[in-house]
Amino acid sequence: MGLPKIDWAKLTDAERLQLLDAAWESFQAAPDTLPLTPAQALEIDRRQAANEDGSMKARSWDVVREEIRQRPRHRP
Repeated sequence: MGLPKIDWAKLTDAERLQLLDAAWESFQAAPDTLPLTPAQALEIDRRQAANEDGSMKARSWDVVREEIRQRPRHRP
């Protein structure tokens, strides 16, 4: 079964963000189903350790998403 075709050009910025949100939510629901290379697994472990020891600056997705939505739109 193939994926439905999406005409991305016809979607608004908000609609594209909504699709990204839905995709991210689906990964959060079942994170163990994502196949990772050994290098990706090591990088995740490194970032998790940095986050836990406080050496990594991070912002929540909710904050980042809102910042993106508040940016002025520059279209050609």
